[in-house]
Amino acid sequence: MITIEQLILEVRRLAKESPNNKYVADNTDGSSFHSKACFYNRGTCTNGATGCIFGQALKNLGSPVPNQFDLGSGANIGAVLAHVQYNIKHSPLVDWCRNVQKAQDKDEPWSECIVDADLSNYGVDVVIPQLTESVIDGKQSSNP
Repeated sequence: MITIEQLILEVRRLAKESPNNKYVADNTDGSSFHSKACFYNRGTCTNGATGCIFGQALKNLGSPVPNQFDLGSGANIGAVLAHVQYNIKHSPLVDWCRNVQKAQDKDEPWSECIVDADLSNYGVDVVIPQLTESVIDGKQSSNP
């Protein structure tokens, strides 16, 4: 089982590797779910990769998101984390993941998603200090 800390580090790695990358949702399956939303295992990024930042990160960590979360379910990252980590509880780290996902779904480049989440989650640095100290694409993100 992966930890949320490992997931966050992998999300940060992906954003640092492709800071200007944007996820483009694939809502072409004919489902009734037509909002601009994250599909973990499909949709193409501007760098050519498939899936959103969390789908890619979880796959890279050996815990791919089950397809049931991609069938127009609208499942947010909190639901996926609950599936991947059966004992996960609400925490600032889950909020950080939700903020990254929200920014990504608004077509923000991945580097900006990270910065936005860092600035929105004032408690994260207390939990894992090394996760909030990042420089991505020339932007310093740190909590006050």
